[in-house]
Amino acid sequence: SLTISSSALLNLTATTDVVIPADVGLLFGSGGEKIESNGTNLTATVTGNMEISGTTGLVVPSGTTGERPSVANGLIRYNSTLGSFEGCTDGSTYVQFVTATTGQAADINKDVFTTSNASTTAFALSYTPAEVNNIIVYVDNIMQEPTQNFTLSGSTLTMTSAPHSGARVIVMHGFDSKGGISGAAWLAGSNTDVDSAIENVDTFTTSTFSSAEYSYMAKNAEGTGDSTTGYEAGKI
Repeated sequence: SLTISSSALLNLTATTDVVIPADVGLLFGSGGEKIESNGTNLTATVTGNMEISGTTGLVVPSGTTGERPSVANGLIRYNSTLGSFEGCTDGSTYVQFVTATTGQAADINKDVFTTSNASTTAFALSYTPAEVNNIIVYVDNIMQEPTQNFTLSGSTLTMTSAPHSGARVIVMHGFDSKGGISGAAWLAGSNTDVDSAIENVDTFTTSTFSSAEYSYMAKNAEGTGDSTTGYEAGKI
């Protein structure tokens, strides 16, 4: 072992690499901070915060979709194929991170279809939403209910029953930032206990979301043949 006790700087001058064996790290003081490599991964162990000083920037690893490493929780990289940052949050899949220019609104897409017969049920969307609850569908200005009135497979929207000939089908999507610039996931909720009491529909934190838009659908299906449906929208 080599021990140097000095308050001065230790300058190392070399013309070749300084080789540190795998699984042998640099230990800083007695607090447990350590930098170590196993020959593949470089691990920095800290007991406090990891601080990088400077006025420039931090460049993360960049590569194509085909060069993706094995997924792991907390992994972050830049995907040069997609032109976006991506990472892993569940230990099994990659997700793209949403970025937007300051002051730029979310890019919500609208697909409009007009049926020419009474048998068409499948409609090809211009983008691929993440799930069926992330889109809003209107048939002749009447909102449709996900999974009840329509399903989604990839970019194909399928109505459970064919709209009449000449029906106008409007699909709004991009709420989950698929094909858009920014946005948040569209969440479906339900509350069957509707009475005179105040009902909690949703809760969100203002530190995460600055606003929220809601579409409400109420059904009265009591009695044979006595079925009515009402729709309302709200924004906070």
